Amino acid sequence: HERLRVEKFGDSVLRAFSLLAPIGKGHRLFIVSPPVGGKTWVARSIWDACLRLTIEDDRLYVIGLHVGERPEDGNVLARILSDSPHDQNRAELYQTPDGDDEAAHYFVSEYVVNRARRLVESGFDVVLVVDSFSRILMSHSRSEKIIKPPTGMVAQGLSHSSIAAVKRLLAIAGDFGI
Repeated sequence: HERLRVEKFGDSVLRAFSLLAPIGKGHRLFIVSPPVGGKTWVARSIWDACLRLTIEDDRLYVIGLHVGERPEDGNVLARILSDSPHDQNRAELYQTPDGDDEAAHYFVSEYVVNRARRLVESGFDVVLVVDSFSRILMSHSRSEKIIKPPTGMVAQGLSHSSIAAVKRLLAIAGDFGI
């Protein structure tokens, strides 16, 4: 697996982060911390660095997915997309803010995963930057599109089938196959 050198375009924190958790093609990287731990800030830095890497790597395609979070955070990602030097043809951002319907979150996340799958089949190396998997899980749990058995609830309204659906999303790294 080839490593993505995101540290070239970040500050010292992103450099330290990439030393502790190198990001490679075909890998999954999850940023987990308590609230106000800086997850969104690190995701923004990785988003910006990956966008800049599209200039150097002709096969790199970057997709941002911002689901169910504050619209202000989505606006920052959009601003980074417009301001950061990158190949305009190989970067996309999809957003459904907090106030949108749960079905919108579900459909956008499914669409983005299928879009990434098609791009990989076309020969691209796809980086998918997602904020936030917990919101995607909740939208899958509340969506009527996931068949939920009446006794399949885990806790807090989460169903086994919605967890399985999100688990499929999480398990896709390096597993598209051509």
